[in-house]
Amino acid sequence: MMNKIKKIFSCMCAFILSITLINVDARAYETKTDEQILAEMQQMQDRITETLIIEDNKYIYDYDTIKEIVDVYDFDEFNQVAGTNYTKESFLDIAIDSIENTDLTPQVIPTGICGQTWKIEGWNYVRTAQTKAVSNALVNDAKNYAEICAAGGTIGGAATAAVPAVAVVLVAASALGVAYYNTFANNLSYQNSLSKCGTVIDINKFYFHYQIWNQANYNG
Repeated sequence: MMNKIKKIFSCMCAFILSITLINVDARAYETKTDEQILAEMQQMQDRITETLIIEDNKYIYDYDTIKEIVDVYDFDEFNQVAGTNYTKESFLDIAIDSIENTDLTPQVIPTGICGQTWKIEGWNYVRTAQTKAVSNALVNDAKNYAEICAAGGTIGGAATAAVPAVAVVLVAASALGVAYYNTFANNLSYQNSLSKCGTVIDINKFYFHYQIWNQANYNG
């Protein structure tokens, strides 16, 4: 009788274990949303930022620490969403180059004043303020990028755009296609229409997510 109970107990444990393994395996292959994948990219960048120290308006970094963070990130699924072609090696090279060359000189940014023009940046983002007229010109640039993209052309000319620091990132986002540029243009146009003050744009250098404010509503 005791042997029979042991056999039944063993079978039950084996069944429970097999169900658990199936559930774990299923979770491993759950489909992530685009938002989750982009959020994981931001989280990876945040982990890198947390390792950085600022001295004399420059970043101090440890290469091996950053490499460890990058090495565990899945770029394949991100590339599918963002239209990029990063590898662990290429992302690491670009990130280190940006960390080494970003100028962190503090900017004096007045509050409550319309029509400001300034630029601040970190290794993975750039934030700019521009007047209403310049904002309108950047709207036209974005619409032009959409037209070039729709025609199958190659987007360039960031250096001569209304806001070169933002245009560099927009040009790099060409794989996201017409909808990305039209949406950016529409959002910028709307924010610019809210007052005579101009706009503030914050855009990520690596996955092209952006935020736009009217200067009248920008709180830093």
